[in-house]
Amino acid sequence: MNLEELIKEVRNATNEFEKDFITDDFIREKINEAQDDLGKELKLEEQTATDLAADQEKYELPADLHHIEIVAVNGEPYYPSTFARMQREPKLRTYALWNSYIYLYPTPTEAAEDGLVIYYFRKPMRLSNMDDETDVSPEYDQLLIMYAAAKVYEKDQELELFQSMMGQYEQRKAEMIAFDGQGEEEIRMHAEW
Repeated sequence: MNLEELIKEVRNATNEFEKDFITDDFIREKINEAQDDLGKELKLEEQTATDLAADQEKYELPADLHHIEIVAVNGEPYYPSTFARMQREPKLRTYALWNSYIYLYPTPTEAAEDGLVIYYFRKPMRLSNMDDETDVSPEYDQLLIMYAAAKVYEKDQELELFQSMMGQYEQRKAEMIAFDGQGEEEIRMHAEW
């Protein structure tokens, strides 16, 4: 569904057709919040390859990163860590995240084309134009509608309707996670070392 269709569905679900109090912008933001909330469960797989520079430990992360699944440096897996642990255990190949950067330890000593490969799940794209399509599979469009409708009820101070709709959203989200959990290791199978 595109943004315009989603907004129409939210308005139909809530009988909120006056646009002065519940604006299209308000509904758009709530639909984007729902996508953000579903981010990890959407499993929007991506991979990026970055050239390694000799003796450089710090590299910028992808802007759309939701969370990392696998990091490989020159074909060797690196494991998540903290800065303190990286210093205590120098024999382990580890990485740490800080702000928008990944730090590698031990620091690669040689340059390599596409030497840093990150397999990750990305954030959903933000919807801004009425013809923008969601990142949600069509069978889950209803989740976006439920979440936004709940937030409309909340703004209208219809708390029973808000709680009911948010409960339905959380239940459907849990069902989605349980169903999709079967393929959780799938991204690991795509990685070739």
